[in-house]
Amino acid sequence: DGGSTWTDALGDMQSGEYTDIAVASNGTAYAALSSDAGGNAGIHQSGDGVNWNNITPQGFPQDFNRIVIAPAPSNPAVVYFFVTYSYTENDKSYGLWKYSNTAGWEDRSANLPDPTGEQDVEGVDTQGSYDQLVAVKPDDENVVFIGGTNLYRSTDGFVSTGNTTWIGGYSPLNDVSDYPNHHPD
Repeated sequence: DGGSTWTDALGDMQSGEYTDIAVASNGTAYAALSSDAGGNAGIHQSGDGVNWNNITPQGFPQDFNRIVIAPAPSNPAVVYFFVTYSYTENDKSYGLWKYSNTAGWEDRSANLPDPTGEQDVEGVDTQGSYDQLVAVKPDDENVVFIGGTNLYRSTDGFVSTGNTTWIGGYSPLNDVSDYPNHHPD
């Protein structure tokens, strides 16, 4: 009805801190609710936005914060989920999962850039989920971008570490300077 009335489709969040929703080009909706959302925590899929199925993969950690979602525009059967599992000064833990309606789940977390890095500015750092993104190139489901204080591009969907390039954020040339016209978060 154009937003005049609303229905709580996934139940009462109560204490859920992080949520995200994305709709694939075929109309399939995906929602992610952080682990503090109680019985509705996890990753959900819906064909109509009313009825939702929990599709959280086996082996997914029980504790997680924010999950951001990126359906592949060129293939609505493929969706990427970039997860902050934990974030403290000494423990930065992230994951990347690929979901396909035809092939199921793939955990690509081991191929993300190191969250600690050799310098203070290297690696993945979402600043406690504050600056966290995932995006897919419109015409290629395997070109995936993840970002926090730095921006990375993988040309193989993070299947490996060899095809990932640091393309923005802090400059790898000199510890804390920025790339031209970039702000790290």
